[in-house]
Amino acid sequence: MGEVIASLGILLLGIIGGAVAIYVLIASREREARELLDRARREREDNAARSSHLSNQEKRLSEERREFLGERSKFDQRRVTVEELEQESRLLKQQLQNQTVGYRALEYRIEQQQLRETQLQELASRYVRENARWIKAILTPGSYDICRRRMQEVIQRCRSAGVDYTKSQENSDLDQLRKDYEAAVQAAADREEQAQIRARFREEQRRQRELQEEIDAAEAEKQALRKAIERVQRETHAQHSAEIEELQRQLAEAEARSRRATSQAELTKQGHVYVISNIGAFGEGVFKIGMTRRLIPTERVDELGGAAVPFEFDIHMMIQCDDAPKLESTLHDCLHKHRVNRVNPRKEFFRTDIETIRRFVEENHGTVECIAIPEASDYRNGLNLSDEDQETIEEIFRQRARMDDDDDDLAMGADAQTDDATER
Repeated sequence: MGEVIASLGILLLGIIGGAVAIYVLIASREREARELLDRARREREDNAARSSHLSNQEKRLSEERREFLGERSKFDQRRVTVEELEQESRLLKQQLQNQTVGYRALEYRIEQQQLRETQLQELASRYVRENARWIKAILTPGSYDICRRRMQEVIQRCRSAGVDYTKSQENSDLDQLRKDYEAAVQAAADREEQAQIRARFREEQRRQRELQEEIDAAEAEKQALRKAIERVQRETHAQHSAEIEELQRQLAEAEARSRRATSQAELTKQGHVYVISNIGAFGEGVFKIGMTRRLIPTERVDELGGAAVPFEFDIHMMIQCDDAPKLESTLHDCLHKHRVNRVNPRKEFFRTDIETIRRFVEENHGTVECIAIPEASDYRNGLNLSDEDQETIEEIFRQRARMDDDDDDLAMGADAQTDDATER
């Protein structure tokens, strides 16, 4: 019994051990099965992912294939044959040859254009030089503005013709024109100064001749008076009488004139400064201030009122002084802003009033006699002269001219008779 129980126990233990072993085996198998299931599930998931990936790759490859086929179609469309390449090469060669010919033609045209531009520049330079030479020839102290405008017109005409005339060239030409103008002004001043020197030399010679004639006349008169006094004394046998006293008085006057003429001949700067006007010729407010060394200074004024002006000059002042050139120069300097001719300072006309001139004269010389209102008789009388009076005056002058002609004819006839008598 005990053995049975022991056997049963052993059997039971065996069963239990077998059950445990079986359980362990089953558990192990179950675990392996679960692992296999998990692995299978993972593989299925991996396969699904790979399938999805492959599907995506297939789609991408399909798209790439379509793109490839499109690019190939485009390539096939752009693909050319050897014949086409040869034809295109021939066309390119022809175009290159045409371009070469065109380039050479362009070079020729450029050379011709440069040649024309060079010739045009030379012609323009010659044109400017010729005009500059012509303008220089007509340049005077009073024509600078006109000549400058003329030069600018020449330059503008060159530019209008397409000549590249720079501002520097223009300034250079205008500067040269200014230098030519200054030279012309200097030359005119030199000529005027030479003319003044010659005029003063002639004036001095004339004055010396007049003084010498005055001295000679006074000496001749003195000799004649001395002889007359000696003759009267011989005839009357008296040293004093009314006739002798008159002759002696005349002799004293002649000696005084001789001394005065001799004294004036020794004073080379002595003379008269005159202030004159000519309303009929120059209008009111225009005065001439000059100088003369003549013994009779009004002769110089009469000369100025000759045929060059329609009316005679009126004298406002006749100032006798020991240094006439200095006083004349001083008055000219004081009135230089009032000059009528501002280009030529040698002209002695001034536009001012007589009181201004009188003030400068008194400041530099002293009190002088001045005639403020000129007579201007011929001018003023001519303003109210009727046509009948004018005809009468002209008729009188014509008759006087005929009488002068008759006198000249008679004088010529008398001279001819004298010559005939002399020849006989």
